[in-house]
Amino acid sequence: MGEDTREVRHEVDEAREQLGDTVEALAYKANAPKRAKEQATTKAHAVKEAAATKAQEAKQRMENAKTRVSTDSRARTARDGDTTTLAGRGSSLLQPVIEMVKRHPNTTAAAAAGTAAGILIGRISAKN
Repeated sequence: MGEDTREVRHEVDEAREQLGDTVEALAYKANAPKRAKEQATTKAHAVKEAAATKAQEAKQRMENAKTRVSTDSRARTARDGDTTTLAGRGSSLLQPVIEMVKRHPNTTAAAAAGTAAGILIGRISAKN
């Protein structure tokens, strides 16, 4: 009889554990807002990282363009003696934008990430 009691207790303990796992799984499935928030947070984080990367790439492209324009302008000035070339004006026009991105790289990335997250959330809401 002692073995039967132990066996029954063991079966009851296993059933309790399985029931607890089942209840947890059902509670998670029933909490759709929490799951949606988790998904949105994960996607927003990915969008922020992508936006930061894109902002850094854009900053690098602007720096490269500035260097090319400046080099072209100097070469043209040396060749023609004209300091009012389009390349020279282009460099001076880009300078404020380049300086702003240098001063506020995180703000630029955050603005891009916020815009992308808003679009993403709008699309998710429209589907539901």
